[in-house]
Amino acid sequence: MVLGAIDSDAYKIVLTIHILTVVIGIGAVMLNGLYGAQAKARKGPEGLAIAEANFRVSMIAEYFIYAIPVFGIGLVFMSKTDGVQVYDWDQTWIWLSILLYIVALGISHGMVIPTAKRMQVLMKELNAMGPPPGAGGPGGHPGGAPA
Repeated sequence: MVLGAIDSDAYKIVLTIHILTVVIGIGAVMLNGLYGAQAKARKGPEGLAIAEANFRVSMIAEYFIYAIPVFGIGLVFMSKTDGVQVYDWDQTWIWLSILLYIVALGISHGMVIPTAKRMQVLMKELNAMGPPPGAGGPGGHPGGAPA
């Protein structure tokens, strides 16, 4: 049964959706390190706000990342032209891309996401503790005295 041909409109639509899921999903998390640097540069509640916003965006991007192989596998099934399967499971780049996707997802769920959650918990705890003793008020001078 042919679900579509490589030159069909259906194939082109699925290919476009596949590319969009990659760009939106991976693109949204690609700059997480820059957000982390900005959160570190802005200590206290401001840094926490940046970290929380970044985490929420990353969690939304996760749904797009989950859709990447769905449309990619669909493209393999649809890649017939003139009765010939253009892309097939025995092609190294297809099964290797699926393997790398699974490894990346494992790293994300096993290390990256739990670490980001823990960092937010620690940031909240630090913010709740207030400034260190002797740090004083604004400007970091004891008692809030100007320099």
